[in-house]
Amino acid sequence: MENLKKYFLTMIGLSFIGAMVNSCQESKSGKIQNLDSIRSTSKYHSKPKPIVKSAIYQEMLNAYNQDSVRLCVSSIIKDTSESFLDQFIFEKSDRFNLTDSNQHTFNHRFWRFKADSNLVKNIFYNWFDQQFCQRNAIVKIYSREYLYNRGNLVFICSNQSIHVISSSSKIDLLKWLRFIQYTENKVRFIYICQEVKNKPALWYSYDLKKITLIPAQ
Repeated sequence: MENLKKYFLTMIGLSFIGAMVNSCQESKSGKIQNLDSIRSTSKYHSKPKPIVKSAIYQEMLNAYNQDSVRLCVSSIIKDTSESFLDQFIFEKSDRFNLTDSNQHTFNHRFWRFKADSNLVKNIFYNWFDQQFCQRNAIVKIYSREYLYNRGNLVFICSNQSIHVISSSSKIDLLKWLRFIQYTENKVRFIYICQEVKNKPALWYSYDLKKITLIPAQ
């Protein structure tokens, strides 16, 4: 009887050891647990922190004042006005009233789209027609007509964006082209137009960091 008891105890001990060995081998085999089975069922979920305005403004200040751009912007105020271009599908859009270190003010509006030249050109044509052609039938792209009667104007269409800059002060076109190059990847300029106050609009091409006047058409 004593021998039988020892036999059963030995078998129980061996079974327990075998189970432990099996468990260790499974852990080392690389099997991944089902995360749902160990995930907390708490209703609390951490949420990403929203980007505050000051962070956005600082990012834009850095871009406007980057060494290769040097627009010397000292303050930014959000422009909440609406635009015709808001109705189109864009990836990013914003508009700001800017003040530079000389106390000159500028309004900068931009819409960034999926990088597709044909798509952006079609949107630009719609905007250009709505803004200028409906008021003056002789206005067309590359024509030297008076488009804006409230000061200085620059608008730029690239393969991925449309930018509109207006001001009562002089607008440095080259600096704005460099700004777009700095903030957009693999940018190609399609249309570049500048109208100085009380003068007709002029159209340019841009290559090798130089602008070239396009003859009137």
